Amino acid sequence: MLTKGRSLFDKPGDQMPLTKEMRAQLPHSIKVGEPPKQGVPDIFECLDVGHIVSERLKVKLEELEPGAHEFFPVNVKRDDDSEAFGTSYILYLHQKPDIIDHDRTLYTGALGQDIGPGAERGQKCNFCFKNFANPKKAHRDVGRPLINFKPGGLVGRHLWRGTVGNPRFFESSPAGCYPGHTSYTDPLGRRIFVSDELAEFFGDESITGWKLVKIIEEPTSWFFEQKGKWAVHEQAHSV
Repeated sequence: MLTKGRSLFDKPGDQMPLTKEMRAQLPHSIKVGEPPKQGVPDIFECLDVGHIVSERLKVKLEELEPGAHEFFPVNVKRDDDSEAFGTSYILYLHQKPDIIDHDRTLYTGALGQDIGPGAERGQKCNFCFKNFANPKKAHRDVGRPLINFKPGGLVGRHLWRGTVGNPRFFESSPAGCYPGHTSYTDPLGRRIFVSDELAEFFGDESITGWKLVKIIEEPTSWFFEQKGKWAVHEQAHSV
């Protein structure tokens, strides 16, 4: 539930509550290997636990979205107990708003072909966003996805998980280890989005752990127009 924001057996749209018994089983400490020179990152993922955030990032999230997320304190230590790094927080990120406008978002098929918008096209490629960089740059940026959101969908949001939204696009299968149960997977459930305001905070405060990629919020036709311009540019340089 902590790593994906929902129980494996939650049907689309449902969400099992984090019960008192579950909360009692949350760890009070986690062990890490040797951290980078700048110290333990402000946000990192711990296997089977989920995302761990620093005090300063927790404070900012509570400021931006009061009551939207839950935080559970943990002591962070070296795996050999030789060093303690203070208190961080398990982040329970369960916000999964259905706000992606699939008809205005680009998805890509096999080998980068069959690029286009629409949930049906997205389903064919497991909702893999078309990421691309400007080839005119000597050092291309990390590929940026062209994603658009439903009107008003971003209002008041700062940190949330992706979701395909419509239950028919969830993947389901029998849970082999749990007879009689069905597991459900949201193809976009592990995608995490942040607002421009939170991204600005990451930059201003040198928040470590994540490298953010700016979303392109343009009409899908924009990509094909730019692609044509880049093709002409490359052809001119090849003459």
